[in-house]
Amino acid sequence: MPGMQSKAIWSLMEIVQQRWPLVKSDVQRTEYRRNQIAANLMEGDDDAVVMLDGDHRHPGDLVHRLRNDADQQPEADVIGALCFRRGEPYDPCAWVMNKESGKYWWGIPWPKGLVEVDAVGFGAVLFRRTCFEKLARPWFYYDYSRSGEDLWPTEDMTFCQRAREAGLRIFVDTTLVSPHVFEGEVGEETCLSYIAANPNAVSDQEGHDR
Repeated sequence: MPGMQSKAIWSLMEIVQQRWPLVKSDVQRTEYRRNQIAANLMEGDDDAVVMLDGDHRHPGDLVHRLRNDADQQPEADVIGALCFRRGEPYDPCAWVMNKESGKYWWGIPWPKGLVEVDAVGFGAVLFRRTCFEKLARPWFYYDYSRSGEDLWPTEDMTFCQRAREAGLRIFVDTTLVSPHVFEGEVGEETCLSYIAANPNAVSDQEGHDR
């Protein structure tokens, strides 16, 4: 585990050395930290912010590539790198809503490039300023209103739902992968290998509520 953590730390250090402006946050809760970073963006003149989780091994050129994606797709308000959950079936953290069932689903294989989705995980994500101009505060929060159904949407899912309702557009760059670091490293090959060995894991395209 320490070796995995050091990979994540070194990947962040490589990005820091590129002298991107940084936002310092001294709070621990994820949603508080994201709100603090967004508020910092709104106090300045920058047009976008990139948020990176500390438990991923981010590519060294990740920020440059997200910035290039934003330039190539000016209608994109949120652009995420492709990340994967740490637990089985190691599914990609990018989802499309099934309008009939009202549930999210994910498809295997996924197309390569910038793909519009209804929700994306926030392991590595770029937000344009427009997101925080159009949405009311708090921008990020957990939703416990459906806890009786054992549903606990995290701040990424609640944000994406509100963003879509406000007409904002969300994309994922499936060529840009930030492997999740845990006891090992969970990336694209982890997911595809698991699915190849367990094809029934993706038999239900109805997805889930998240």
